[in-house]
Amino acid sequence: MPSMPEDMQRAASTCLSRPVIAALLMLAALVVSFAVVRRLWRRCARLAPGVRRGLAIFSTPAQFVAQVASWQALARVIRLGSLTCFLAAFALPATFGTAVLVMAAQGGGRVLPLGPVSAGLRIAILSYGLVEITHRPAHPAAIMAFSLGQSATMLIVMFAIAATLIAREFGTRSPRRAMQRARLRLQGPPVALREAFGVGP
Repeated sequence: MPSMPEDMQRAASTCLSRPVIAALLMLAALVVSFAVVRRLWRRCARLAPGVRRGLAIFSTPAQFVAQVASWQALARVIRLGSLTCFLAAFALPATFGTAVLVMAAQGGGRVLPLGPVSAGLRIAILSYGLVEITHRPAHPAAIMAFSLGQSATMLIVMFAIAATLIAREFGTRSPRRAMQRARLRLQGPPVALREAFGVGP
């Protein structure tokens, strides 16, 4: 019969020699575990209706493919094309494999939400991955310029699109007025808002 490991023997002897302390620690662990489970259960109960609404599309597979999966696939294809163009613009190997590598590196960088850390992780992945895929050395300065330039360009483009949509939706270019009208739209009836601001049909 196998013997008990030394760590377990030491822990068991400590519990037997100090039963009161061991019982108090066990009780405290049970209380903390119960509080954590209760809090998580309440949070999950509040999230359950939203989760059910979000997963309702899966009950109709044809509708999911037509309205969700097809658009996501198209977005991935467009993103691969844009990444290939960015790679070529920064004098890096522009192939399907390198574009997929960049997409994977950008997704992996989001695992760490800290900006400098995620940017460094993306650059490290590209520095090693481009050499493995193309079998040619890639200059770190070019990889850094590509990563920062592509991120900055996408940020500017998305900001411009968002600002245009907000201005068109709320009928103003002022961020303060847009925020005020957004709050009023959430609080008041849509008809009153359209009459007050001339927004919408």
